[in-house]
Amino acid sequence: MHTSRLFETSCIGELAILAAPLMACNVLQQLYATVDLMVVGRFAGQDSFAAVGVAATVSNLWLFAIVGACMGLSVVFAQLAGAGDKPAFCRAHFIGITAGLGVSTAITVVALLSIQPICTLTCIPDELRPAVTRYLTVTLLGLPASYLYNLYSAILRSVGKTGAILLVLATTVAANLALDLLFVAVLRQGVTGAALATTIAQVFSAALVRTCFRLRCGDLACVHADRTFDTVLARKMMQFAAITGFQQAGLYLGKLLVQGAVNTAGVDAIAAYAGMTRIESFANSFGDSGAAATSVLVAHAAGARDQERIHNITRASLHC
Repeated sequence: MHTSRLFETSCIGELAILAAPLMACNVLQQLYATVDLMVVGRFAGQDSFAAVGVAATVSNLWLFAIVGACMGLSVVFAQLAGAGDKPAFCRAHFIGITAGLGVSTAITVVALLSIQPICTLTCIPDELRPAVTRYLTVTLLGLPASYLYNLYSAILRSVGKTGAILLVLATTVAANLALDLLFVAVLRQGVTGAALATTIAQVFSAALVRTCFRLRCGDLACVHADRTFDTVLARKMMQFAAITGFQQAGLYLGKLLVQGAVNTAGVDAIAAYAGMTRIESFANSFGDSGAAATSVLVAHAAGARDQERIHNITRASLHC
């Protein structure tokens, strides 16, 4: 019993080390999403603030389907890392890039085609609809870049390189803020400027995190020999990605339904709800970090077929 508690204490330390950067990342991620609202509200007025708030709820439905899918992929990558199966890890990297980019592009097309039906179904006020449409059209084009960012973040997280993700995200938030100020405050592009800032920042974050992966984990990058489509591995990746992707999309579908009810109350209510959801997201980010750290460590132990370690990590996570 004493030995078991000792291992459990060790696992708590590992969880804390892994979760701390993830917690900072989640807070920065929420700040990233809040920057547009802050700048637009300050320099473009309440209607633009409300339009960005509504549009963010709609875009999150698609964005978090991708984020959720990459959460599932991180488990697969962590299992392969725990098993020490570098060839399979590299093949998974190749599959994640090729198949994942294809799926994220298809999601982008569906999302763009769904803008007007969703605007109608959620009762977006007529005075906000043009701005909401412009914001969504520009930001949804950045979904493939968001997928690449989240894919490489998942890979880095699976091998414990959470500090690199934190560095990338901090740089991206700063870039997004600078671009928001340029397009909205200086060039007076309003909602469209905020959308451009977000999309450019998404592309920048994808390029930056891929560079970090090459620098920190270059030996895990897929080379020519790894560029084969492993059907069994691809099926496993798709299963994990689908489960977590649908779970996250379902959560934001619920939020979209609530948004639809709020939209019927007018612009003032929409603006208030947009501000409230930002506060709620900050509060939720702390618990999400612990869960993400736990899933990575458990997946590592599962890959290594270490049942005792899985039990210790699970108990440690419940005590944190």
